[in-house]
Amino acid sequence: MELQFLREMVRSLAQKKGLIRIILTWFCFLYYFHNTGSGSSPTRI
Repeated sequence: MELQFLREMVRSLAQKKGLIRIILTWFCFLYYFHNTGSGSSPTRI
């Protein structure tokens, strides 16, 4: 299953610096994209 692949990818990424920053960046991007896609005005952070 892809879950195995995701676990391996997360494990490899966890060994690199800036993992927290990457996660926060993707989270903010997805949150912004979700707000824009739903029609509501995007929230500025």
